Amino acid sequence: WGWRAAVRRATRASGWKGSWGCCWGWAGAGGAGAADASPRAFGPDEVRFIPGRRWRSPASDAGYPVEWEIHTPAGRFSVQALLDAQEIGGRTATGTIYWEGLSALVDARGHRVGLGYLEMTGYAGRLRLPG
Repeated sequence: WGWRAAVRRATRASGWKGSWGCCWGWAGAGGAGAADASPRAFGPDEVRFIPGRRWRSPASDAGYPVEWEIHTPAGRFSVQALLDAQEIGGRTATGTIYWEGLSALVDARGHRVGLGYLEMTGYAGRLRLPG
């Protein structure tokens, strides 16, 4: 997954993998910066996601948290959208409107340590699949 690759290149010790809203894991033992550390997955009780700044779509009126604070055993990070307006209005193709776009992973000192992709569904209504 994109975050994992981007963060591994930046720190050589940590990475992010998972699926939004479910089953998050964090790879990286001993904290960021340990170049020879073996990856380990953090349990759901070890990782906390706190929504931050929100953006409201003028098209759908949905409000999306475009910044997230992440607390892990390896430290605190934030995910920040590179552009707020990345809503996909795909009701006809996918059955929903959702937010999907480029984001940066930033460490507690404000340094960008990775680039990735963030996807959020459910903010503009329930997912409705055809059929």
